[in-house]
Amino acid sequence: MVPEQFFLGRLTGVGAVQSFTGKILRRFTVEMSGEWSEEHRALHLDETYTYIGRDDVFQRSWAIHTDEQGFILGHDALQAARMRGRQRGQDFRIVFDRPRHPGGPMEPPHIIDFVEITQTTAMMIGRISMFGFPLARVHAALTRQA
Repeated sequence: MVPEQFFLGRLTGVGAVQSFTGKILRRFTVEMSGEWSEEHRALHLDETYTYIGRDDVFQRSWAIHTDEQGFILGHDALQAARMRGRQRGQDFRIVFDRPRHPGGPMEPPHIIDFVEITQTTAMMIGRISMFGFPLARVHAALTRQA
């Protein structure tokens, strides 16, 4: 599972954000759409997270590529968030951070593992921590759409 191939096309999913004590904080649906740009030699990925039971939608657009050493690199459309990662066997890990609001302080890094279950399904398993202290976990099941 290579990021540029995994995120290509349309993915949908469901998930939850869990506090460090185990309490479910938010449930969400996610839609991702990725398109390869030969001109930029990068994958353009649009993400939309809709939080269930709230009028809260979070959107972000990324440009992602893998460099010559095999590192996954990316930035969002506003150049405010950045992504870096590495292949881990057949799976991959991405670490990203973003400002709380434009021009504001950065949030703690998000560490997200993408684990292939089948050719059309993967788990997104994430954790957010500060100074080694866990703050939250994110779990989502993603399915590739035809």
